[in-house]
Amino acid sequence: MEPLTARQQQVLGLISEHIERHGFPPSHRELMLSLGVKSQLGILKHIRALEKKGHLICRPGSSRGITLADRPPRPAMLPIVGSARA
Repeated sequence: MEPLTARQQQVLGLISEHIERHGFPPSHRELMLSLGVKSQLGILKHIRALEKKGHLICRPGSSRGITLADRPPRPAMLPIVGSARA
């Protein structure tokens, strides 16, 4: 993996902390507010750079479609309703 700039390390750290705390990645707006960035384009540039350097995996068209490349995504927890006879 390529080395990161200080700002990219900050963005990656925020994403990682948010995933640890909440179980899902932050939205682009949440990143904008946390970093004091005024445009969504600035956040997108950092996310794309992190993806290009191999630190993130992104799903296009989703503001929360960010996965850390070094960690697998958490499995979805679904409630079980009803019963079945064995």
